[in-house]
Amino acid sequence: LPFCVMQGLEHHIGEIYYGYNTIPDKTYKHHKYCQDCIYQEICPGVEIRYLKQFGDIEFSPVKASIYFQDIKALYG
Repeated sequence: LPFCVMQGLEHHIGEIYYGYNTIPDKTYKHHKYCQDCIYQEICPGVEIRYLKQFGDIEFSPVKASIYFQDIKALYG
């Protein structure tokens, strides 16, 4: 799940602790709302097939999070 979907629960995304290489082979991309998100550099984006089928209207950029500094520190 992208950080923007978690809405305050982003510190529960398992991939931030175990690595995004644990995500099954799928193709991800950033959509138009990602450019304003604080997590853009560390988030893989949304699975392309999902975007083609459902679009990106439900996603909104995370502008601030109390967990951002901790999560960013995990990525050095």
